[in-house]
Formats: sequence, C-alpha cells, structure tokens
Amino acid sequence: MGDKMKKLRQIAPLLLISFILLFPVAVKAATLNSSYEFKGGLYSSKFYVKSGNRVQVKTVPSKWPKEKFRINIYLEKQGAFGRWYSVNDSWNYSYKTDSTTQMKTNSSGDHRIYLRSSSLPNSQTYKGSLFIFYNY
Repeated sequence: MGDKMKKLRQIAPLLLISFILLFPVAVKAATLNSSYEFKGGLYSSKFYVKSGNRVQVKTVPSKWPKEKFRINIYLEKQGAFGRWYSVNDSWNYSYKTDSTTQMKTNSSGDHRIYLRSSSLPNSQTYKGSLFIFYNY
C-alpha cells in the first residue's frame, strides 16, 4: 500500500498541471454537425473563430458520383457589409468515409464553410454528413 501511495503522490501533481493547462483548450472548442446534399455547392452555418486557429472539416459521404470526384472546401470569412470572401481552401475525397482536412484562419471573425463540387457541369449529387471542428 505504501508504494502505491508514493507513486500516486508523484503522479498527482503532473495530472493536476496537465488538467489545468488542457482544460481551457477543451472548453473553447466546438463542433458543427450537419448533413449535406448538393449538386453545385452548399454553405454551412456561420461560426466565430479567432485569428490563427484551425478549422477541421470532416466529410462522411453516403452518395457520390461514380467518377469519385473531390469535394472542394473553402473557408470563408465575413467582411465589411456582410460580404463573404475565401481565406483558405482545401479538399476532401467525395467517396472516402473518413476524409478530413484542416485550414487555418488568418483573422478573427465570423466564418463559414463552402462545399463545392470539383466536377463540371455540377449535375452530380453529393450526399453525406459534415462535421466542422473549431476553437474559438
């Protein structure tokens, strides 16, 4: 019993420090969960992100074109007069069930994700679940 208590006393401060340092990060994280079904493109809800934080986008497809195109993903920021502009972009596979990408914000403010078909003409249907992870 004495050895176990000694080890616990050695580990306890490390656990406490880890909790104190990691807890604020965990509290300021959020997730938007949604589904998508589009032919041309689709916008997410807006969300607030601070400058320099990362936005992670995960797509879980249930229907995609037989040609297995990509889904282009744009991180957009709301600017003056409510106008949206792209600040970063990436892509996910339209046919892989765990396709995830990360993009970094360059300034604080309201952001949204724009999913767009990579094929032209945009007559093919993309359908699935969308998960947006971000720190604010």
